[in-house]
Amino acid sequence: MGDAHEEEPGADLTQRSFTGTNAMDQADQTVDLLNNIVGRQIGPDNAGASIKDITTATLNEFHTNGLYYKDWIFPGR
Repeated sequence: MGDAHEEEPGADLTQRSFTGTNAMDQADQTVDLLNNIVGRQIGPDNAGASIKDITTATLNEFHTNGLYYKDWIFPGR
């Protein structure tokens, strides 16, 4: 797992709010990078596991701790 498709793999992952015309692109990159961190832990924790078992581990992570996602926040909402 890597960050090769990310425009700015060294982005500040503490920034969680974005504005401007590319706000959703910035948010998408941030959640991708944050979820990559989670995935990099799932892999070693399940070394030698089948794809099905890794998928199950990922779903368990999502169910137990959640994963990152982006959402619109509208002023006055």
